[in-house]
Amino acid sequence: MLSCAGVHGRGKLSNCSVRAGFNGEVRAAVEPPYYVVIVDGAEADALQPVDCPTGADGTVPSGCMVLAGYKGKVVATTDFPLYYRVEGGASAIALEAVPCPVGSTGLVPSGCDVLPGYRGVVVASTIAPRYYSITLQPPGETSADALLPVQCPAGSSGLVPGTTGAGGASECNADAGYVGHVIATTVPPLFYTATLAEAPCPENTQGSTIPGGCPCTEGYEGTIQPSTQGPLFYTGNCTACRRGRFRVAGAAVWCKSCLDEDGGLWYQNEWGQTKCKECRCCGNHCNDAGVHGMFLRGCPGNGAGYETGADPEGICVTCPLGKHVSTAHASGGCIVCDACGQLAPSTPILPAATAITEAMATTVATISRPTLIYLRCSSPASPHISGIGTVRSGCFGSSEGICDSCAAGRYKQYGVDDGPAHSHWNTTCALCPRGYFSEAVPGGVQNCEECPDGRYGNQPGENCTLCSPGTRASEHAVRRLGSREASV
Repeated sequence: MLSCAGVHGRGKLSNCSVRAGFNGEVRAAVEPPYYVVIVDGAEADALQPVDCPTGADGTVPSGCMVLAGYKGKVVATTDFPLYYRVEGGASAIALEAVPCPVGSTGLVPSGCDVLPGYRGVVVASTIAPRYYSITLQPPGETSADALLPVQCPAGSSGLVPGTTGAGGASECNADAGYVGHVIATTVPPLFYTATLAEAPCPENTQGSTIPGGCPCTEGYEGTIQPSTQGPLFYTGNCTACRRGRFRVAGAAVWCKSCLDEDGGLWYQNEWGQTKCKECRCCGNHCNDAGVHGMFLRGCPGNGAGYETGADPEGICVTCPLGKHVSTAHASGGCIVCDACGQLAPSTPILPAATAITEAMATTVATISRPTLIYLRCSSPASPHISGIGTVRSGCFGSSEGICDSCAAGRYKQYGVDDGPAHSHWNTTCALCPRGYFSEAVPGGVQNCEECPDGRYGNQPGENCTLCSPGTRASEHAVRRLGSREASV
C-alpha cells in the first residue's frame, strides 16, 4: 500500500500517493516505521477503503456490486470527500432506487405494493433498463413491461383499477339493465369483488331480466329499453291496449285497431285485450251476405255504445221506407233505393192498390237479396193485367210514386211481363206511330187510333193534322210519304 518516502504525498507531508477509493493520508516520520497514517484527522494503523454507497455491496477499491432495483455504476476516485462517483443514474453521488411501475407504489428495492385491480408481482432485478421484472398470476405468466389492469366482469365495462366508476370503488360501470357495482381488490385470482345482477323485467312484460329482453305481454303495447340509470335501470313502459285496439304475442310492439281487421265489423270495449269482438249481426239472415234491412249503430272500433251506457255491440236500426242495406254488417246506415223498375227474383209483387206501410217496407227490405221497392200499376177492371194505359211516375227513394194515365199521343198496350218489350209493366207509355193518335183520357189508352179521313200524322206521337183544301190523306199515303200530303 505504501511505497514512498519524503513528504510529497497527500497533505504534502510525504511522497506517498493514496490509491483511488482509499480514505486518509501518509505523513513522514523520523522513527520507525518512519511514517504516520492520518484518517479523518486521527492517527490510524492504515489507510481506510471506502465503503460502497447505499444500493451496492463491498468497498470502492475492490469494486461495488450494485443491488437489484438500483440504477447506476460506482467508480473509484481520489476525490475528497467520497473517493468515488456514480455514473448512469440521476445523481453523481448516489445510486438511484428505481420507482415501482404503474399499478404499484413505492421503490423497487424496498418492494412494490400492487394497487387494487392490477394483476402481477414486481421483482427487483439488476438487468437494465428497468431493473425489475413482473410475474403474473396464474403462475407461469410473465411480463417484462407492466402490471396488467384487470378487465371488468360481465355486466360491466372498463378496467377495474380506479375509483370513478359506479360505487366509487373501481373504474367499472354497470352495463345498461344491470344493478350493482364492482370493488377493486388485491386478492387473486379475480382482483375484484362484484355485486352485479340483471335487473328484473317490470310488470306487464314477458321475460325475466332486462338484459335478456322484456317484450310486452299480450294486450299491452310499448317497449322496454335497458338503461344505466337507477332505480329502474330501464326506460319505456307497457300499457294496456285502449278500447278499440288489441295486440297478440309476437306481433308489432303497438296495438292494432279493430277497424283494421279483415271482414265484418269488429270492436273491443275493454282495455288490455288480445282480440276484437264481432259487432252485432243485424237482420234475419246473418250468415248470408245479402240485405237485412237493418244497419248497425254504435259498434265499430271501441264499441261506442259502451261510452254512452248502451249496448257495446251496437244497436240494430230498421231501414225506413225507400231505403235498404245490402250487407250483413253494414254500419254506415241505410241507403236510398236508386230507381224503380223491378223486384228481386221470387219476391211477391204488391198490388198497386195496396198502401205501403212501414211494416211492409221492412218485410220487403229484409229479404236475403238486394232489393229495391217497385210497384206495378193496375186497373180495377184488370187487376192481374196491370198497367194498361198507365205508367208509374215519381217512384224514387221513400216515395212509391203514382199511376198516371198515358198522355195524348201515347199508349201502353199490355203491361205484362211477357208482352212486347216496349209494353212491359215497368216501362213508360210508347209514342203512337205516324198516322195514329190517342186522346188524354182517364186510365189512358191501350191502343192508338188511325187518323180520320182528311187528317194525317207527320211525326210519332203527334196529333192528326187537317189536310189542305183539295187534298186528302190515305193510310197508304201517310205511311209511305210521312210528312208529305198526298193528292186525291
